[in-house]
Amino acid sequence: EISLGLVGSEMCIRDRDELCAVARRAQTMLGLSLAPASAWTAVAGHPGRFETAHSEFADHIRDPGIKCRERLEQKARVKYMAKFGPGAMYARVHDVSRFSLTYAGMDGLVDGCRRIERAFTVVQRENRFRRPTALGWRDITLLVEVTVDADAGTRHYAELQLSHHSLQEARKRNHVLYRRIRSMLPDICRVPAEQLEDVPVSYTHLTLPTNREV
Repeated sequence: EISLGLVGSEMCIRDRDELCAVARRAQTMLGLSLAPASAWTAVAGHPGRFETAHSEFADHIRDPGIKCRERLEQKARVKYMAKFGPGAMYARVHDVSRFSLTYAGMDGLVDGCRRIERAFTVVQRENRFRRPTALGWRDITLLVEVTVDADAGTRHYAELQLSHHSLQEARKRNHVLYRRIRSMLPDICRVPAEQLEDVPVSYTHLTLPTNREV
């Protein structure tokens, strides 16, 4: 993982509300770059969420909206407050805007990744097919730079998660167990919850709960 510095007026982001406002604008702009407005449809039963199957970058894209305020507050405090202080910690949270891109095959995923890297400014890449998480999740995560206000120099780093359709379906089927095990892992792996994605699957020596305990 590379270290992302403060760019332009990111240094002026002092609170959660301002960060959310910048992220919402980035979400709208990035969504329109991934697919035209007419291609997006609302996800039934999920207000504020949209999806499209008409994009040159993926077989299917879901827009879940920006991260919730509680989640970004947790990330700012756990990862950045001790090092940067309460006045600068929000400016360090880069992936509040996010999209999920899925593919029917790995060839399509690789091609989609290349298309994104040609069309956007990618500032960070993480290949979790090569290094899965402690729960075995695999994807490719890209952080792309979105210029929210060129005159003011305001930018946001949005997250694009590229995954295989079968993995997404498996996650949906096992959602309850996934959340239960995930809630236990910070204590088992001895890491803060916010840093759980950094724990590799090679932690096989840890004693995980049995099915009965879960």
